Amino acid sequence: MNLADVYAMRTQRNVDGLLDALCDNEECIRRAAAVALGGFQDSRAKEALSRLKFDDPILDVRQAAARSHELIVASMRERKEEGEG
Repeated sequence: MNLADVYAMRTQRNVDGLLDALCDNEECIRRAAAVALGGFQDSRAKEALSRLKFDDPILDVRQAAARSHELIVASMRERKEEGEG
């Protein structure tokens, strides 16, 4: 897998592919996938990023996962509040 694949998956809204990319051997692929997943309101992405932000051996990947996790949580919270209002 390469970065072009990750960008294509983001464009195609391929959450399953991006989730698989979080397990890639290359840190740049994991980081790019983590960043891409931040744009989706998906509970599977939220859970995977929640784990990755603590478990990845590379600080850059953990930080990207943490930022994307925060984006998803905020976006899901906002959507829920709009539904209640």
